[in-house]
Amino acid sequence: MAVLVEAISIIIRLQAIEDKFPGGFNAFNIFVPNPTLCWDDKIARVGFMAPPDANKFIEELEANGLRHLDEDERSLDFVWVDQLKGQASECDWITIGKVPIDEAGENRIGVALYAGSEDPQLSVPDEWTYQASLSQQYGVIGSGGERSLKFLRHEDGNDVFFSTLTDCEVYVGRT
Repeated sequence: MAVLVEAISIIIRLQAIEDKFPGGFNAFNIFVPNPTLCWDDKIARVGFMAPPDANKFIEELEANGLRHLDEDERSLDFVWVDQLKGQASECDWITIGKVPIDEAGENRIGVALYAGSEDPQLSVPDEWTYQASLSQQYGVIGSGGERSLKFLRHEDGNDVFFSTLTDCEVYVGRT
């Protein structure tokens, strides 16, 4: 099987959750700070729209016994995967790719598969749809230079931006 890779995805080995996270997967499911959790039989994915939120989650994973990187900077229990840039560190236990989401194969989404897995089934968060996804339309908040999203305000737990790509407001969920 495969799990969705969208925005910033923290991909975690399920065995590490069961072995190291206090209370195992049931406690982890409650611990996840947003509704982006999806999983297959080997890996779980939690998504974030803002790097500070992903970094905070990584700190909390480590505080609960999981290890991010070994002494050679290779991913151990979990890995950071960016929708546009790919893996942030070397990881030999997942493969990142794209799969078609429709029968015509015109629309593709990013996925992570446990190394050696060939099952084409895809796991996505419960409320996820391609039509409302970042896989269909992705804006970038840059660190200088041209930006496709311009900050407007913070409202109801979301950062609100104006998209120069679509000429409408977009919301970045914050955890």
